[in-house]
Amino acid sequence: MSFERVRQVRCVLAGLLMASTLLLTTTAHANDSSAELAAGGLVLVKTNKVTIQREDLSLSTDLVRVRYEMRNDTTAPITLHVAFPLPVLPVDTPAGFDLLNPAGTSTAHNIHLPSASRPNFVDFRVWADGREVVPEVEIRAVLPSGRDIAARLRDIGAADLLLHPKILIVGDPDYGIDRRLLHDLQNLGAVTGDAGGAAPLWQTRATFHWQQTFPPGVTVIEHSYRPVVGASFVTLENDVWTGGPIRTESLEHAYCLDRAAKQEINRLQQDGGLLSGQYLDYVLSTGANWAGPIGLFHLAVDNGSAAVVALCSDVPLHRSGKTRLEGQKANYTPSKDLRVLWVQ
Repeated sequence: MSFERVRQVRCVLAGLLMASTLLLTTTAHANDSSAELAAGGLVLVKTNKVTIQREDLSLSTDLVRVRYEMRNDTTAPITLHVAFPLPVLPVDTPAGFDLLNPAGTSTAHNIHLPSASRPNFVDFRVWADGREVVPEVEIRAVLPSGRDIAARLRDIGAADLLLHPKILIVGDPDYGIDRRLLHDLQNLGAVTGDAGGAAPLWQTRATFHWQQTFPPGVTVIEHSYRPVVGASFVTLENDVWTGGPIRTESLEHAYCLDRAAKQEINRLQQDGGLLSGQYLDYVLSTGANWAGPIGLFHLAVDNGSAAVVALCSDVPLHRSGKTRLEGQKANYTPSKDLRVLWVQ
């Protein structure tokens, strides 16, 4: 696809995104999008000395909250490096393309970040035993070779591209750069293309991190953030979802949608309702570096105003309220990540 064609399709997609936002039957949030950024819990250096005694995970389309009871069974304090990595930021966010996917084809993202101008665009916060911790933020711009060029991008005046990687066009009012900056980026080996459309070759990675001391006994760590939630129209044809990023994947496989949920979606379709789906991926595997299984894992999912909620989970869930699913499992070792679908 030519860069001129990319620009034309971008304009079409931006219009469709605006139209779909106006048509959604749900209240629009700042982080509504047509693709999600999958984040998860805390990661630390490998240790066999600190155990998760209990983890409480609460998921909704507006907020992810996690509470950990971390137990140090030794007789001395242990200081570890704790991190919360964000997903790789896609090129040309929002309403753009990643021209560098493995298939070598253009993929529309249309992700709308709450604020792409600051590292903490998900409003990440963390507390240790009730006291708020202010983490450091590491921003890296990694080329396919593994070289980090974040510092060089700042040096040449391209710091804003760290958190908003995008297709660059010399003289364009929205995506424009001057020829000097393009020349500097080319000398860095940071872009492919020319003045008519240069695509970044780096991946932007942001990680919040801090040193955490775990005294003998239990330390309570809590964190929260606003998830970047995906959104699309929902249409079932022969029990297959024909819209969204999993266009040909069966709902049973993607979200373990049961017969009752599919019947409800079909009923709503037959009533002429325009159905919108919001979806969230949560990475559970980030807890693999803690010692042993999670003593007790508790999961709660807030339905909000959704008519249907579905997710694949090896934690048995039950409805504990009108808009709430929850369940728990002892000695839990996550075998897969969570994928949640809300339909309304």
